[in-house]
Amino acid sequence: MSSIEIIIIIIIFFIILGFLIKTLSAGRKTRQLLQKATVMIPDSIPSDGVSVPVVESFIGLRGLDAWTFVQNSLNPKFTLFGEYLEYRVIIKRRLNLSDIEKIKGISRKYFNRMRFYFKNKGLTMTVHLFSRESYHVLEDFFKRRGIAVETRD
Repeated sequence: MSSIEIIIIIIIFFIILGFLIKTLSAGRKTRQLLQKATVMIPDSIPSDGVSVPVVESFIGLRGLDAWTFVQNSLNPKFTLFGEYLEYRVIIKRRLNLSDIEKIKGISRKYFNRMRFYFKNKGLTMTVHLFSRESYHVLEDFFKRRGIAVETRD
């Protein structure tokens, strides 16, 4: 193969990669529009939990808030139960509410994020929510359970 053929193959590869990234991004935006509903958390949470629609979820290192090393924007999960929650970034994990040290969040019109800090762990888990209303419902839920929630508006 000549160098021109290799360059053409590399260019085609990047064009296809760009197309795939745009397609996935468009799917995410469509999902955002379809899932604008505010989550409602009943006083008595059912045994199958309350599923909270999220845009994406992240795992990062404590102390390096701006840096995350794992992201899931294709199929993130966040489900609340009475005494624990389940989330999925790569694999589904269960977290007792008593293991949450604090939650830091940002709530703005189009950007709503909650970062969970765990006791005795060097990791954080972050979820981006679809709506500001969902953020405030979750904020109330965690505050009622005695978990410190710091919100920046």
